[in-house]
Amino acid sequence: MNPPRLLPPVLAGAAALLAAAAAVLSPNRIAALLGVEAPGGLAWGPALFRLLLVVNAAMCLAAARIARTPSAVPAVRGTVPRTPIWAWMTLGGLTLAAGALRLYGLDLPLWVDEILSLREFVRKPVAEILTLFPNQNQHMLYSLLARGSILLLGESAASLRLPAVLFGVASLWPLFLLGRRLLGVREALLTCALMTFSYHHVWFSQNARGYSASLFFTLLATWLWLEALEKNRRRWWAAYAVALAGGFWAQVSMAFVGAAHFLWWLFAGLRARRFRWSAVAAWAGAAGLTLQFYALSLPQFLTSALHEFSPETEWTNPAWFLIETFRSLQTGFAGPLAVLLAGILTALGWIRVWRREPSAAAVMVLPGLLVAATMFGLRHNLWPRLFFFLMGFALLCLIAGIVAVPEVLLRRRAERTRRAAGVAAALLAVTASAATVPRCYILPKQDFPSARDYVDSLRRPGDMAATVGLANIAMNGFYAPHWRAIETADQLRDLLQSDREIWLVYTLPAQIRGFQPGIWAIIQQQFKLERAFPGTLSGGEVYVCRRSRTA
Repeated sequence: MNPPRLLPPVLAGAAALLAAAAAVLSPNRIAALLGVEAPGGLAWGPALFRLLLVVNAAMCLAAARIARTPSAVPAVRGTVPRTPIWAWMTLGGLTLAAGALRLYGLDLPLWVDEILSLREFVRKPVAEILTLFPNQNQHMLYSLLARGSILLLGESAASLRLPAVLFGVASLWPLFLLGRRLLGVREALLTCALMTFSYHHVWFSQNARGYSASLFFTLLATWLWLEALEKNRRRWWAAYAVALAGGFWAQVSMAFVGAAHFLWWLFAGLRARRFRWSAVAAWAGAAGLTLQFYALSLPQFLTSALHEFSPETEWTNPAWFLIETFRSLQTGFAGPLAVLLAGILTALGWIRVWRREPSAAAVMVLPGLLVAATMFGLRHNLWPRLFFFLMGFALLCLIAGIVAVPEVLLRRRAERTRRAAGVAAALLAVTASAATVPRCYILPKQDFPSARDYVDSLRRPGDMAATVGLANIAMNGFYAPHWRAIETADQLRDLLQSDREIWLVYTLPAQIRGFQPGIWAIIQQQFKLERAFPGTLSGGEVYVCRRSRTA
């Protein structure tokens, strides 16, 4: 195969630019450009950034040299048939529908994590965002895109969430490409339809965090990985490296996807006694791009975010995780029986994928197993949203299972009849899923404004309004800055010494019980619950309680 003519000069030019930047940008100059007086304020981040400029320049030169020579390894042509025009038109229609469903209600009130991201990262200058990684709430690519959205459109809930919408809608395309490869065009479109009208996908596409971006890059990188393994062409490996790096930029949890690909590569190579060393080059390229992006924030990540501690709460209990996952899935599957049936069909569909392409089936489940093992081993909080990036794989297996059932039950009928029955069953599942989507718009994720208005409408002159726990972030730091934020049990006891009526707002009781048990004990003893404001975030009710003057 002849090398592309434009690629070598492009790579050589990129190498020259990177080398020039490394020569010009000393650590002191990098610190000055970022608004830091001395590079010591960023630890060794500027030095690493400069070093990586040199490393990536060298890799670009090596890639340019390789691109000038024909490949010694024969390329394998793919076997995917040409996609008919009606399929692309259907996918385009689903894309428009997905966009409309995710833009509707985008200005509903923000919840705690979104407000925390806005305050800690998005409102900062771009240069400062690139240096910040104090906790795992930093999804850096999203913070940068949200910053750009707010600069263009002004600060609002909708502009903050817009990048999540775009990634959520864009996820349909790599999902279709992966589904077309594994199941065929019809099943791929049915999977895209199910995602379009999925409650959970709409919810996360309206969540100002990096989860929908992580889903997009997981699907894209996995499809490119499979194509690169099959075709073994340089451009596929290069595209895979870029997609993998993009996933790391969105969320560091992309490491589990890359690890799954590596484990299967190692297993397949040992079994065949032959390795695809192009994969190693792709991983090196992805590592270079990823480290360059995070270089300035890596010192803070290693000293702070990497060592986040999760105290013993129900959130670290695997039993709670399983129960909460089952309860959360009921919202999008219209009941517990539907969840159980979907689980069985998904397992059947995964077996079908395994029989067609074991490598794809393996890398669908390995990331989830690695996440569960890592979080459990570190005693980290086991939130169901940590597994959202695997949603596309689950939907593909679900559709595969649904379509396979009529093939078994109607095996004596004509193929056209079996296929029509499978499509009808899948469309029924899409319809049932679509019926749950309006639940996304009935309530906000967390209803802090209603809690604030409720308290303000009832409290009298001299009454005190205060917040504790994560409600401090949402109320004192955003919706009600004039309210008092209680950080410790001693502060709450001092407040109780007055004879004033006290209104107290809190949310996510599990967090208070685990992180601030003293405050939780006082709430239980001294305050009376007045009202709870529900939201679509599971367990995210906002509670209003009161200690009267006569208490």
